[in-house]
Amino acid sequence: MLKQIYLLTFLSFFVLQNSNAQTKILPVKKLSKKKTFKKLEDAASRSNRVYSLYLLDKELTPSDYELIKNMPNLQSVTFMFCKFTEKPTFLGELIQLQSLNINYCGLKELPSEIGKLYNLLSLDLSGNELVSLPPQMGSLKKLISLNLFLNKLENLPVQMDSLDSLKILNISKNQLYTLPNVISEFDNLQKLDLSYNPIYALQTDVITVSEEFNKLKECLKLRKLILLSNNVIPVSFKNVITKKLPLGSLVMFK
Repeated sequence: MLKQIYLLTFLSFFVLQNSNAQTKILPVKKLSKKKTFKKLEDAASRSNRVYSLYLLDKELTPSDYELIKNMPNLQSVTFMFCKFTEKPTFLGELIQLQSLNINYCGLKELPSEIGKLYNLLSLDLSGNELVSLPPQMGSLKKLISLNLFLNKLENLPVQMDSLDSLKILNISKNQLYTLPNVISEFDNLQKLDLSYNPIYALQTDVITVSEEFNKLKECLKLRKLILLSNNVIPVSFKNVITKKLPLGSLVMFK
């Protein structure tokens, strides 16, 4: 009887160890060396071996969602020119993801479940139709890079003030009329792209412009601010903007 108990204990420990190993998060360098699967059918047949998935021009159905959810080691996903037939709430179950790209997919709403991706380092949502982001974005504490290029955003949720790891933010080609207040909370931000936005303050007076760009004075690590094709910026405003940035920052105008 005692031997049976020892055997069961050992087997339980072995299963647990294998289970933990199966969902181990790989370092980015090792992850980049893994094969990227480009056909969902191939990936589904080798679900335990899939670390990186790239899907191009595919209509994704709930049955496809289930296939993707059953890839325990999946850590990098790209959806390019894909169509989601239903809201992609399944993304929240891919908790081991480090990189998520949803590009030119016509996405109008990012599911709140995105906040469950605690291991996410890079999020690229460029080329969609997002008008807002869910407050759950504030849960992505490890996020380093966020690309929001070519959407319809007018602001960023205040809950994003907890993104202490964020270093790169691209919010170019959106509908920003002012600088989002939350940007001032990004202590580690190094690169910010605000190009191609109708920033209204730049059409008024120097005092207003000064107040807007004061929001960046706390971003002490900011080294590159890109303001391409905000072509209403007169020379006097450019001088004010430059003076409001941390020492050593490079500003790129049109």
